[in-house]
Amino acid sequence: MAYGKIGARVGLSEAAARQRVQRLLARGVMQIAAVTDPVRLGSKSMALIGIKARGDSRRIAKAIAALPESIYVVATAGPYDVIAELVCESHEQLLRVTNEKIRSLGEVADAVILMYLGTYKHTFTYSVS
Repeated sequence: MAYGKIGARVGLSEAAARQRVQRLLARGVMQIAAVTDPVRLGSKSMALIGIKARGDSRRIAKAIAALPESIYVVATAGPYDVIAELVCESHEQLLRVTNEKIRSLGEVADAVILMYLGTYKHTFTYSVS
């Protein structure tokens, strides 16, 4: 969104909006990033994985976050201790990653794979009231 449009929405001039955005970026409060669609780029398999831990869920989360196939990893409260989103080039790669790199972690008690069959909404824009 253009700085002038941002300013108009929040009651600032274009210059003031630009300065505030720059300060937020400099402080690391926000970042501006392009988000690609993995499927359109050739990835054939995406899945959400719910993981139950035997031990420290933080170790599991950090190990999964280090995998190049992971794009989102969080520690959670509720039925799963860790939730991760994976993007793989094929179903075979997804199977290999889940069996060899995730389920083989000593502290993983269970891993439930929720494979994506269709994506109906994937957005990073938020409405401003």
